[in-house]
Amino acid sequence: MKQERIRKFSILSFLTSPMALGNQEHREDVFNDKVVNNEIDTCCPSDTGVWETGIRRGTESWVIVTQYHSRSMAEVGHKEWVEALTKTPALKLKSIQ
Repeated sequence: MKQERIRKFSILSFLTSPMALGNQEHREDVFNDKVVNNEIDTCCPSDTGVWETGIRRGTESWVIVTQYHSRSMAEVGHKEWVEALTKTPALKLKSIQ
């Protein structure tokens, strides 16, 4: 599974983002699946402004595993993560942050 970081998270960009102010409009266009104990979520959050996939196991913290240059790439990447975690639910996750 290819992992890529396009833009580094910045606390300043987050604090000035609509998401920090409670605006969740970015959540309207999202890919979300649950596989065994894994929640796979792909969206374009306002804090980074790029498409990214995050995975959460149970109640653990989210792990951002990759970012994408476009929505179409994000959709393909999301499906790849779903397939990988369906095949190997305990797949080791590596954060790109």
